[in-house]
Amino acid sequence: MRVGKIFLSLFFGLLIIFSVSFWGISNLRADDETITVGAQVVSICGNDLIETGEDCDGDSLNSNTCTTLDLDYVSGVLACSSLCFFDVSKCNKSTGGEDTTPPTIADISTSTSVTTGTVNWTADDDSGIRSCSFEYGEDESYGLSVTPSNIGINYIASLSGLSSETNYYFKITCIDNSSNSNSGFKTGSLETLAPPEGELLLNLVSTSTSFSTATVKWTANSQAGIEVCNFDYGEDESYSLNVNPTHVDNLYIVSLSGLSSSTTYNFNISCESNDDVAESLVGDFTTKINEDVIIVTVDLTVLACPEKRGGSNNSVGGLLVFYDPVQKVTLGMKQIDIDTNGYHRNNKAKLPEHNNLAVYFKGRSHLAKKITGVNVVAGASLVLNFTDDTNLNFGNFKLKAGDVQGSWPGLKDNFVDVLDLSAVDVRLNQMADFDADLNNDNIVDVLDMSMVLGNFNLGGDVLP
Repeated sequence: MRVGKIFLSLFFGLLIIFSVSFWGISNLRADDETITVGAQVVSICGNDLIETGEDCDGDSLNSNTCTTLDLDYVSGVLACSSLCFFDVSKCNKSTGGEDTTPPTIADISTSTSVTTGTVNWTADDDSGIRSCSFEYGEDESYGLSVTPSNIGINYIASLSGLSSETNYYFKITCIDNSSNSNSGFKTGSLETLAPPEGELLLNLVSTSTSFSTATVKWTANSQAGIEVCNFDYGEDESYSLNVNPTHVDNLYIVSLSGLSSSTTYNFNISCESNDDVAESLVGDFTTKINEDVIIVTVDLTVLACPEKRGGSNNSVGGLLVFYDPVQKVTLGMKQIDIDTNGYHRNNKAKLPEHNNLAVYFKGRSHLAKKITGVNVVAGASLVLNFTDDTNLNFGNFKLKAGDVQGSWPGLKDNFVDVLDLSAVDVRLNQMADFDADLNNDNIVDVLDMSMVLGNFNLGGDVLP
């Protein structure tokens, strides 16, 4: 009997101690005395909290990485196991103490059209791929590049604006997470196709803008070769402005200036091949916002007249420049066309809002004229009169001609000199030359030369 009592006492004593330890009870009272028992902290794996006995929990790694965990690991991705211990299965060691193996590039394939090409490849490495780059060009100095895109280990480089029937070399460089690369890896080349016989292919390459400038690039391809390309543009689809593009092989470029900020311009590209095939391409671009200038809508009328135009034709293309003489800053530019009667009208013109401005009108091949004290107010009517007579009896206030040399749109040098004389001389007998045909009779001849000589050494009002 005594043995049984002793057994039961021991059993219940152990049960009480177990319960106290498991449930974390720290204080018990017995016969008015306090018994302090050490509490057991219970860790729960999977709650994203690193607790006693855990290396990690979920995404919480306690700021550890493969390299901080062990000096022998040189790269890789540290993870946490389902039991809350570090998982180093994706940490990398090398016999030399560092990863020196470059990434593997494979499965390279190419495809081309007349003006475009694509290159596909895979890139893989145990430590993961940090980045890949793609360079290309018509020889192995390359010179051009694009940023490839990827989904996982599959990469693609998309090329545009290529010349037809041309061989392009390319080089792929990939860098892994251990900073190893295969910078000497060269893949070879691809060749673009010939345009179909009797066709002219136009391809828009890119448009880029600031608040007052824009650049448009396109390609023109024909087996017969390209005779001419024209670029017309404006704030609507009447395309009232034009500029002559420059080109290198089949890549054509126009650089525009004097544009209004936050304005959409429409353009029409028209090209003709040497076998008389014509094609056109239309598009648009929007200039950026000039955050320092408030643009408002006004009812605008401009009066101007070029000197010695044939008959009653007073038309001229030009550029308005809005200048703040106090702050000494140009607030905006706007290209306009003066019609055959000497007027430009736009009841929704977008101009910089400001008082006491100086406004210049610079004709395409004419010297600049200035008027002062101009106030631009939202919703108001604004008349810019660059003449001395609203009835167009212009007297001595006609726009002086002869500023031929230089690129347009732009301000040229606003001076008539030997460069302009030479520019007219080399264009004698040419038709439809917007810069050198000063008297607007559709041919550059001695009449235009005489206008340059008559204004020789003259300059316009000084532009800002």
